[in-house]
Amino acid sequence: MHIAELQALLDKVEVLKSNPTTAEVYKFVSDAVARANTPSMAQSVCSRVIAMCHPKAWGDMYVEGFGETWTGWMSFLSELSETANTCGQLIYENRPRDKGSNG
Repeated sequence: MHIAELQALLDKVEVLKSNPTTAEVYKFVSDAVARANTPSMAQSVCSRVIAMCHPKAWGDMYVEGFGETWTGWMSFLSELSETANTCGQLIYENRPRDKGSNG
């Protein structure tokens, strides 16, 4: 992992790793975090995770291990989205912005 602010995302999705119905979410997040080697790439990871936490994305998945109802999974996704939002904000505050060719 190149961007330390993304550790909270990895910590949050760790519970998904061993669950066959959620392992693909863990893999998506952990692979994206591993590839992020600049602040802008890291913020992009945060944005993609937030988008995937939508009910029409990961929210549409059938998952086990989050209580008897769909709301347990949706609550987890809400927390994951908030974690991603916080990570993105910390990256913005703590890291210098990438400079383009005009920079």
